[in-house]
Amino acid sequence: MEEIQQKITDIIALFVPENKELLDRPNLVQEALHKIASDSVKAIHFVSLIESEFEIEIDDEYINYDFFTHFDYIVTAIKSLIS
Repeated sequence: MEEIQQKITDIIALFVPENKELLDRPNLVQEALHKIASDSVKAIHFVSLIESEFEIEIDDEYINYDFFTHFDYIVTAIKSLIS
């Protein structure tokens, strides 16, 4: 797994510690993202952790439905912001 993907997976795992070892399955990652998005405080914390980990500021344009439903969208957004 690429470094960016691994770091994102590690951050997601903070929100679903009971399923941490199962996050290599795409459907569980998507389910975890849905759980994060369903709680506004968790969602803000999630974005904040990503910003801190990658030393970036995520523009509002990236924070949308896809950000909380598609793992690859998060990876692409981060890559574009750190480049």
